[in-house]
Amino acid sequence: MTYKYEFTEAHPPLMRDIKGPPTEIPASDLKKPIGIVSWKRTDVLYGVPAFDSNAKISDFQRKPITQTSEFIVNRAKIWVLADTPHHFAQDVSKKVTHVEGYSRTEKVTFARTLDVTMTGKIWGFGTEIKAALQLTDEVEQQWREETTTETSTTFKADHWYASWNLIDYMEGTKHVSYDWGLPPIDASAIFKVIVSIYDDEAKDSDVKLVGSDMAFKKLYPLGGL
Repeated sequence: MTYKYEFTEAHPPLMRDIKGPPTEIPASDLKKPIGIVSWKRTDVLYGVPAFDSNAKISDFQRKPITQTSEFIVNRAKIWVLADTPHHFAQDVSKKVTHVEGYSRTEKVTFARTLDVTMTGKIWGFGTEIKAALQLTDEVEQQWREETTTETSTTFKADHWYASWNLIDYMEGTKHVSYDWGLPPIDASAIFKVIVSIYDDEAKDSDVKLVGSDMAFKKLYPLGGL
Protein backbone atom coordinates (compact mmCIF):
# COMPACT_ATOMS: atom_id res chain seq x y z
CA MET A 1 0.00 0.00 0.00
CA THR A 2 1.34 3.43 -0.93
CA TYR A 3 -1.28 5.34 1.07
CA LYS A 4 -0.12 6.65 4.44
CA TYR A 5 -2.78 7.98 6.79
CA GLU A 6 -1.59 10.61 9.26
CA PHE A 7 -3.88 10.67 12.28
CA THR A 8 -6.09 13.70 12.60
CA GLU A 9 -9.23 14.22 14.65
CA ALA A 10 -10.71 16.05 11.64
CA HIS A 11 -11.37 12.87 9.67
CA PRO A 12 -10.50 9.15 9.34
CA PRO A 13 -8.91 7.60 6.22
CA LEU A 14 -11.11 8.72 3.33
CA MET A 15 -12.22 6.37 0.56
CA ARG A 16 -11.13 8.78 -2.16
CA ASP A 17 -7.56 8.71 -0.78
CA ILE A 18 -7.07 5.02 -0.07
CA LYS A 19 -4.91 3.33 -2.71
CA GLY A 20 -5.04 -0.15 -1.23
CA PRO A 21 -7.08 -2.38 1.10
CA PRO A 22 -8.01 -0.45 4.25
CA THR A 23 -7.16 -3.52 6.32
CA GLU A 24 -3.52 -2.77 5.50
CA ILE A 25 -3.64 0.56 7.31
CA PRO A 26 -1.71 -0.11 10.55
CA ALA A 27 -3.73 0.27 13.73
CA SER A 28 -1.01 2.57 15.01
CA ASP A 29 -1.84 5.04 12.20
CA LEU A 30 -5.48 5.18 13.27
CA LYS A 31 -4.56 5.86 16.89
CA LYS A 32 -3.14 8.82 18.78
CA PRO A 33 -1.59 7.98 22.18
CA ILE A 34 -2.35 10.69 24.73
CA GLY A 35 -0.86 9.60 28.03
CA ILE A 36 0.01 6.75 30.36
CA VAL A 37 0.35 6.77 34.13
CA SER A 38 0.98 4.27 36.91
CA TRP A 39 0.63 4.49 40.67
CA LYS A 40 0.69 2.28 43.74
CA ARG A 41 -1.35 2.17 46.94
CA THR A 42 -0.70 0.23 50.14
CA ASP A 43 -3.43 -0.65 52.65
CA VAL A 44 -3.33 -2.59 55.89
CA LEU A 45 -6.21 -5.02 56.29
CA TYR A 46 -7.41 -6.85 59.37
CA GLY A 47 -9.86 -9.18 57.70
CA VAL A 48 -8.19 -12.58 58.17
CA PRO A 49 -8.42 -14.37 61.54
CA ALA A 50 -5.29 -15.97 62.99
CA PHE A 51 -6.44 -18.57 65.50
CA ASP A 52 -5.73 -21.76 67.33
CA SER A 53 -8.11 -24.59 66.46
CA ASN A 54 -8.81 -25.03 70.17
CA ALA A 55 -9.54 -21.37 70.80
CA LYS A 56 -12.96 -19.91 71.26
CA ILE A 57 -14.34 -17.60 68.60
CA SER A 58 -14.09 -14.76 71.09
CA ASP A 59 -10.35 -15.41 71.34
CA PHE A 60 -9.71 -14.96 67.61
CA GLN A 61 -7.08 -12.37 66.80
CA ARG A 62 -7.09 -10.38 63.57
CA LYS A 63 -3.83 -10.67 61.65
CA PRO A 64 -2.78 -7.49 59.82
CA ILE A 65 -2.17 -8.04 56.11
CA THR A 66 -0.49 -5.56 53.79
CA GLN A 67 -2.31 -5.19 50.48
CA THR A 68 -0.42 -3.55 47.62
CA SER A 69 -2.44 -2.34 44.63
CA GLU A 70 -0.62 -1.34 41.44
CA PHE A 71 -2.48 0.53 38.70
CA ILE A 72 -1.69 1.41 35.08
CA VAL A 73 -3.94 3.55 32.89
CA ASN A 74 -3.33 4.67 29.34
CA ARG A 75 -5.47 7.02 27.29
CA ALA A 76 -5.66 7.31 23.50
CA LYS A 77 -7.95 8.24 20.64
CA ILE A 78 -8.67 5.96 17.70
CA TRP A 79 -10.78 5.92 14.55
CA VAL A 80 -12.96 2.81 14.34
CA LEU A 81 -15.02 1.85 11.31
CA ALA A 82 -18.54 1.70 12.74
CA ASP A 83 -20.47 0.58 9.66
CA THR A 84 -19.36 -1.67 6.82
CA PRO A 85 -19.01 0.57 3.74
CA HIS A 86 -21.80 0.09 1.28
CA HIS A 87 -22.72 0.97 -2.28
CA PHE A 88 -26.02 1.62 -4.03
CA ALA A 89 -26.91 1.20 -7.69
CA GLN A 90 -29.85 3.57 -7.34
CA ASP A 91 -30.97 6.30 -4.94
CA VAL A 92 -32.42 4.93 -1.73
CA SER A 93 -33.61 6.42 1.57
CA LYS A 94 -32.81 4.59 4.78
CA LYS A 95 -32.93 5.24 8.50
CA VAL A 96 -29.47 5.63 10.04
CA THR A 97 -28.77 5.22 13.74
CA HIS A 98 -25.80 6.93 15.39
CA VAL A 99 -24.64 6.42 18.97
CA GLU A 100 -22.41 8.94 20.75
CA GLY A 101 -21.08 9.21 24.29
CA TYR A 102 -20.25 6.53 26.86
CA SER A 103 -22.03 3.61 28.47
CA ARG A 104 -22.86 4.29 32.11
CA THR A 105 -22.43 0.59 32.90
CA GLU A 106 -18.95 0.65 31.40
CA LYS A 107 -18.13 3.79 33.39
CA VAL A 108 -19.18 2.13 36.67
CA THR A 109 -17.15 -1.02 35.88
CA PHE A 110 -14.06 1.00 35.00
CA ALA A 111 -14.32 3.16 38.14
CA ARG A 112 -14.72 0.10 40.37
CA THR A 113 -11.79 -1.68 38.73
CA LEU A 114 -9.52 1.33 39.29
CA ASP A 115 -10.87 1.95 42.81
CA VAL A 116 -11.83 5.56 42.09
CA THR A 117 -14.93 7.44 43.09
CA MET A 118 -17.43 8.50 40.44
CA THR A 119 -17.14 12.22 41.12
CA GLY A 120 -18.13 14.14 38.00
CA LYS A 121 -17.33 12.68 34.60
CA ILE A 122 -13.63 12.04 35.29
CA TRP A 123 -14.30 10.62 38.78
CA GLY A 124 -11.84 10.98 41.62
CA PHE A 125 -8.48 10.82 39.84
CA GLY A 126 -5.80 12.89 41.58
CA THR A 127 -4.29 16.01 40.03
CA GLU A 128 -1.08 14.27 38.89
CA ILE A 129 -2.99 11.42 37.24
CA LYS A 130 -5.32 13.82 35.43
CA ALA A 131 -2.32 15.80 34.19
CA ALA A 132 -0.54 12.68 32.88
CA LEU A 133 -3.68 11.58 31.03
CA GLN A 134 -4.51 15.15 29.91
CA LEU A 135 -7.94 14.97 31.52
CA THR A 136 -8.93 18.63 31.36
CA ASP A 137 -12.18 20.54 31.84
CA GLU A 138 -12.53 20.55 28.05
CA VAL A 139 -12.37 16.75 28.00
CA GLU A 140 -14.97 16.59 30.76
CA GLN A 141 -17.33 18.70 28.65
CA GLN A 142 -16.84 16.35 25.68
CA TRP A 143 -17.66 13.22 27.66
CA ARG A 144 -21.41 12.77 27.74
CA GLU A 145 -23.59 9.82 28.64
CA GLU A 146 -24.67 7.71 25.68
CA THR A 147 -27.31 9.11 23.33
CA THR A 148 -28.84 7.56 20.21
CA THR A 149 -30.17 9.51 17.24
CA GLU A 150 -32.01 8.20 14.21
CA THR A 151 -32.25 10.12 10.95
CA SER A 152 -33.59 9.43 7.48
CA THR A 153 -30.78 9.69 4.92
CA THR A 154 -30.83 9.51 1.13
CA PHE A 155 -27.97 7.51 -0.34
CA LYS A 156 -27.18 8.39 -3.93
CA ALA A 157 -26.63 5.92 -6.73
CA ASP A 158 -23.07 5.05 -7.74
CA HIS A 159 -21.60 6.24 -4.46
CA TRP A 160 -19.75 4.54 -1.61
CA TYR A 161 -20.61 5.32 2.00
CA ALA A 162 -18.80 4.57 5.26
CA SER A 163 -19.25 5.67 8.85
CA TRP A 164 -16.47 6.06 11.42
CA ASN A 165 -16.41 6.69 15.16
CA LEU A 166 -13.67 8.69 16.85
CA ILE A 167 -13.25 7.01 20.22
CA ASP A 168 -11.54 8.52 23.24
CA TYR A 169 -10.68 5.64 25.55
CA MET A 170 -8.85 4.71 28.70
CA GLU A 171 -7.53 1.22 29.35
CA GLY A 172 -6.77 0.36 32.96
CA THR A 173 -5.20 -2.60 34.75
CA LYS A 174 -4.92 -3.40 38.44
CA HIS A 175 -2.62 -5.91 40.16
CA VAL A 176 -3.25 -6.62 43.84
CA SER A 177 -0.81 -8.59 45.97
CA TYR A 178 -0.65 -9.48 49.67
CA ASP A 179 2.21 -10.14 52.06
CA TRP A 180 0.49 -13.12 53.67
CA GLY A 181 -1.81 -15.96 52.78
CA LEU A 182 -3.82 -14.63 49.85
CA PRO A 183 -3.34 -15.12 46.08
CA PRO A 184 -2.76 -12.06 43.86
CA ILE A 185 -5.64 -10.54 41.92
CA ASP A 186 -5.52 -9.07 38.41
CA ALA A 187 -8.26 -7.02 36.78
CA SER A 188 -8.64 -4.82 33.71
CA ALA A 189 -11.28 -2.60 32.15
CA ILE A 190 -11.77 -0.25 29.19
CA PHE A 191 -13.79 2.94 29.20
CA LYS A 192 -14.77 4.28 25.76
CA VAL A 193 -16.39 7.53 24.70
CA ILE A 194 -17.60 8.06 21.13
CA VAL A 195 -16.73 11.74 20.82
CA SER A 196 -17.53 12.26 17.14
CA ILE A 197 -18.90 10.54 14.04
CA TYR A 198 -17.63 10.93 10.49
CA ASP A 199 -19.79 9.84 7.55
CA ASP A 200 -17.62 9.38 4.47
CA GLU A 201 -19.04 9.57 0.96
CA ALA A 202 -17.28 9.10 -2.39
CA LYS A 203 -18.34 8.79 -6.01
CA ASP A 204 -17.44 5.62 -7.84
CA SER A 205 -15.15 7.67 -10.07
CA ASP A 206 -13.25 8.98 -7.02
CA VAL A 207 -12.67 5.61 -5.42
CA LYS A 208 -9.36 4.08 -6.44
CA LEU A 209 -10.10 0.59 -5.16
CA VAL A 210 -12.61 -1.80 -6.72
CA GLY A 211 -13.63 -5.40 -6.20
CA SER A 212 -13.94 -7.40 -3.01
CA ASP A 213 -11.70 -5.08 -1.02
CA MET A 214 -14.36 -2.40 -1.26
CA ALA A 215 -16.39 -4.50 1.13
CA PHE A 216 -14.20 -2.70 3.69
CA LYS A 217 -14.17 -5.28 6.45
CA LYS A 218 -14.77 -3.78 9.86
CA LEU A 219 -11.51 -2.41 11.18
CA TYR A 220 -10.31 -2.88 14.72
CA PRO A 221 -13.42 -3.91 16.66
CA LEU A 222 -13.77 -2.19 20.01
CA GLY A 223 -12.72 -5.26 21.89
CA GLY A 224 -9.30 -5.03 20.22
CA LEU A 225 -8.39 -1.54 21.32
